[in-house]
Amino acid sequence: MNDKIKLTIDGREIEAERRQTILEAAEAAGVYIPRLCWMKDLTPFGSCRVCTVRVNGRAQSACTQPVAPGMIVENDTEEMQRHRRGLIDMLFVEGNHFCMFCEKSGACELQALAYRTPPTRRSSWTGTAACCAHAASARPGSWTGRTCSGSSGAGRTSGLP
Repeated sequence: MNDKIKLTIDGREIEAERRQTILEAAEAAGVYIPRLCWMKDLTPFGSCRVCTVRVNGRAQSACTQPVAPGMIVENDTEEMQRHRRGLIDMLFVEGNHFCMFCEKSGACELQALAYRTPPTRRSSWTGTAACCAHAASARPGSWTGRTCSGSSGAGRTSGLP
């Protein structure tokens, strides 16, 4: 019995093992799906919802949804980018982040994800800094892409490749 199946992610047909989740299959095929709560070798539970994708038209968390033959996955769409941007914005607005004093500042997965997830046309994001050190006093234009120009980041990159 063949343990390989075929599915489509963003119009690209990939092969996956039956026991894999969408996230694992995508990663093995070189397709990036953002995630915060997923960690290799731990049981996924999908709490952050950043890895949400459309599977045959329905929203599913890619870290918990097993692959199935013929599955059509939409990951890199404006709708999914808007959804992820909203989640990331809510995490920063929540205010439980102290980037200026955090030893992970500059190597933080949430900061990196904020820089990697661009604002969309319908986003309420205004182009101010995405890092939480700027959340309270964000200056328009202080976000420069992958480098924080504010006092806490002082030119640190987001850690992205």
